[in-house]
Amino acid sequence: MTQDPIPAIERLGYTLREASFLYLVTIHSGYFMRRHFARFLDRVDGAICTNFLKKAIARRHVRPLNFSQNRYVYHLQAKTIYQLCRVVDSQNRRIKGEAGLKHRLMTLDYVLDDPEEQFLPSAEKKVEFFVQSLGIPRDVLPQSSLGNSDRGRFFMDPTPISIESHEQHNWLVRLAYIDEGAQTIKPFIRFLARYEALLRKLPAFELVYVADVDLNFPLATEEFLRRFPPAGASVLFPHGVDHFLEFARARLGWERSGGRVDLAELETLREGQKLYRAAEHNPLYERLVDGSLTEQKLRGNSRAGYVLRFPLR
Repeated sequence: MTQDPIPAIERLGYTLREASFLYLVTIHSGYFMRRHFARFLDRVDGAICTNFLKKAIARRHVRPLNFSQNRYVYHLQAKTIYQLCRVVDSQNRRIKGEAGLKHRLMTLDYVLDDPEEQFLPSAEKKVEFFVQSLGIPRDVLPQSSLGNSDRGRFFMDPTPISIESHEQHNWLVRLAYIDEGAQTIKPFIRFLARYEALLRKLPAFELVYVADVDLNFPLATEEFLRRFPPAGASVLFPHGVDHFLEFARARLGWERSGGRVDLAELETLREGQKLYRAAEHNPLYERLVDGSLTEQKLRGNSRAGYVLRFPLR
């Protein structure tokens, strides 16, 4: 039985909530900001955050880095905590450049967006799930020529991968591609090339493209559909989540006013009716209307930016 590392982190002098947050940071990013801890607690930033940071810094588990304009990023650098989480060789312990740092902060935003998401926490767990649970051959897993172990060979990149039960296929695998500000889709093309063999073996997957601007969405959509043609795929938000929300507001206005909307809303409705015809769109709209899904939740955290989903059934 795998030992839960969170109680071990608690024994270093942290509360359960603090230890749980440090576990997430260890596994997914290595870096965080105050707002991440406040969001994890679902609290307004204040004394609780301050006390936690003072404690972590005093124990030399966390080091503050002056990011810009006196905004601090905190690096979880303590080897002890990485050992407790069984990822002692994690790249998250290394100092990162600006792009790598932003990538990890956006990754943590993505992870915190859904506390119920079941993430595979390490390369070993990813290999174990795909090979043992799904029966996928090792030779289709994304790998590097470096190293000769699962930890040093497979899943070298920090792609967040989560799983959930699926009615038709037993498991739905969800991968997140984090675009920290690329000017082209070349990094996304390399990502698809690295994961394509695995994706084609999966019974069901969803690829989430996360960016802080939607600059690359049209070309990323085109590239994804070239590899996974529309017969098997549907793109939920080809113009970004905000466009779908504009359509939803226009549709709600139309329904409540008996068809009386202005020309701009009418144009949004006409465009949206062509774009949002997948089976997933109407339930999303209904959940927005009844309040069970908020705009912020659909959009994702504003710090993480825009989200483009490529679900494959």
